[in-house]
Amino acid sequence: MAYKSLREFLSFLEAQQKLVRVTQPVSTVLEMTEIGTRLIAQNGPAALFENAIKADGTKSTMPVLTNLFGTVERVAMGVTMGSKDRRTARDLREVGELLAFLPNAAQAPIGQGIFKSAVSGISVHWRCD
Repeated sequence: MAYKSLREFLSFLEAQQKLVRVTQPVSTVLEMTEIGTRLIAQNGPAALFENAIKADGTKSTMPVLTNLFGTVERVAMGVTMGSKDRRTARDLREVGELLAFLPNAAQAPIGQGIFKSAVSGISVHWRCD
């Protein structure tokens, strides 16, 4: 299944009980890392921390997502091509084999100058909390 957005993928994972929402305040300093480490060690679900507390003690305006690709199954589910449902390492290997046939961008007939001119008018803004 191809997902239209990260939000759609997260909704799918939540319906499959492969995503947990953490609503309690959790510090981004060591505490969140420890929780994420334990989830990975247990092949646990992805975690969306909705009430992240920054190092200065203030609440972050952005949620934090961890362990999204913490299992082979979720990586395979997230790397979709077409309508095939992927869940196993074999499925993931199949995607890798397909991607191996893509041409190297540096060797493509279109030069980098064309790409640079195509994106030069796009304004990108970064927001950091």
